[in-house]
Amino acid sequence: MKSFSEFELEIERAGESYLATVRQSPLGRQGRRARCTFSLPDLEDLEDGGADSRHLSVEGQAKGSARDLGRRLFEAVFQGPVLVAWRASLALAPRALSLRLLLADDALLLSVPWELLYDVNEGEFIATERCLIRSLDAQPEVRPLKGKAPLRVLVILSCPLDVAPLEIEEEWAVLREALGNAVELKRVQPHLDEVDRALRSGTWDVLHFVGHGEVDEEGGYLILEERQGEARMVDHLRVGMFLGHPSLQLVVLNACVGGCPGAGDAFSGVAQVLVKRGVPAVVAMQRRVSDRAAIAFTRSFYRALTEKVTVAQALRRARRALFRDREAEWTVPVLYLNGPDGPLVKSRSIWRIIVAMLVGFLILGLASWYWLHKEPPLRQPRGDEQNPRECPSPPGLNMALVRIDPEPFRMGDEGAKESRPVHQVTLTRPFCIGVYEVTREQWARVFKLPLPEPKQRYLPAAGIKFAGAENFVLLLRENDPDGPFSRLPTEAEWEYVARGKTSTRYSFLGTAADLELHGNCGEKGDRFDDLTWVGQFAPNLWGVYDMYGNVSEWVSDWYGAYPFGKVTDPEGPSQGELRIRRGGSWKSDARTCTSAARKAVEPLRYSQETGFRIVREIR
Repeated sequence: MKSFSEFELEIERAGESYLATVRQSPLGRQGRRARCTFSLPDLEDLEDGGADSRHLSVEGQAKGSARDLGRRLFEAVFQGPVLVAWRASLALAPRALSLRLLLADDALLLSVPWELLYDVNEGEFIATERCLIRSLDAQPEVRPLKGKAPLRVLVILSCPLDVAPLEIEEEWAVLREALGNAVELKRVQPHLDEVDRALRSGTWDVLHFVGHGEVDEEGGYLILEERQGEARMVDHLRVGMFLGHPSLQLVVLNACVGGCPGAGDAFSGVAQVLVKRGVPAVVAMQRRVSDRAAIAFTRSFYRALTEKVTVAQALRRARRALFRDREAEWTVPVLYLNGPDGPLVKSRSIWRIIVAMLVGFLILGLASWYWLHKEPPLRQPRGDEQNPRECPSPPGLNMALVRIDPEPFRMGDEGAKESRPVHQVTLTRPFCIGVYEVTREQWARVFKLPLPEPKQRYLPAAGIKFAGAENFVLLLRENDPDGPFSRLPTEAEWEYVARGKTSTRYSFLGTAADLELHGNCGEKGDRFDDLTWVGQFAPNLWGVYDMYGNVSEWVSDWYGAYPFGKVTDPEGPSQGELRIRRGGSWKSDARTCTSAARKAVEPLRYSQETGFRIVREIR
């Protein structure tokens, strides 16, 4: 790998002007402390030119505009002793000199498109011919980049329903193709809690974000997603708190204006706050970027990384590829790097290969033992092939449903305060109910989100607020206006189904000791410590699964005290402050994993333990 010498130039405010000081160069002591004062060219011209160049279709116009602006910026900064030191450094390292700009805590300095710098004497844009690096005086502990084999990359692809669509699936395919087998690649759902959990549960080297970004006077934002698919603006403070994980060596923000701070604080930008949090290297976009340029950047940058070049060299190659293909957005990507540059993908030594082989033999032996003693595999839930004619699946969801024929039953439990009094309920109308809780795949299809990976497709949709469940059934009705009416079950319908034609606390006519066979609750013995695929436990006599545990399920009623006496087709109070969840979750104990247990919660409350199933009315 070619070694680059660095020309470090510190730029800071000096009254109404700026001061440029050479801090390091191939000249050693001779060039150190060379300095000059300067004034920046008109920034409005620079910003307008950078933006307009994205829309110029004639190559000569785009290059000419960028060249003129870059020349003016270069001539403003490189003058007097600084220019002399630059020229002498080029003579000592003509093709291996990189430029590192040490930028003071000044939001205006960070908004300057330094990547446009054009050296007329050399006839080159510095950022396409050399490595151009930005550094900040963030004062975190500087961590050097370390090569890993394999590199571990966590990917967030975010495109909420209520923002402009992006070609995120194409970029995902490009990313996988560019990285090949050189890395461990994992895609995480674009929800802040999921990202936080993924970062906390493992050691990741690279975080790659694809999505929208915004910036205003207060600072920068990344746009992630709510559980229901709507946009969630995550400000720079939360980005720094949740995405600035100490294991990360590189964060790539392939989103508009991720490299722009707010008006007054240099560390109010998304990229800058990650640097302040100690992330060694951050690549971000200093202006808006098109899908075309973003995907081309991803392809070139990661291909270069896998060839074991440094991060700065990989970014230079990506800029050159954009420039080569007449893409006017080649100046948009910027690199913030506070420590020394280095490669992230590392070749394995012969000793590591030998050790890997020995470990492989050990794993093979353990795997053989595992296959002889492993737990039964997860069962794939059935689809809609067994649905009664009057219980069709919502279009495109392959949802299993079963018909429920009502009879009078005793509702409630005298042993639980919130479930008193026990009273007789008569349901008069048959209905169809989901055999399983709504799955993540079904949720994604209804809200037109990226489908979950195969291991997660049959997990119940979890972390659903009441409004999310209501929106789900509303979309079912809109997408199938001539089909059966879809809704949440009433509380009475839910308990009637949960009882499974019994009148005891559990539908399986046993005690809490048998619960491990019938529901994914917090009791020991069911072999699951978290959510699991729907349909892994025994069904009740209706053929319905998971009425106990896995996720607590929303019903349509407002919370209220049970009535005394007989009622027919109850729907709960007409209004209220709390909604009802039934059935308990994977964290619930045997007291709340029963047919009658109920819990009143705020409908806006978020809980990872909450999901739902649907009812379809029979005409």
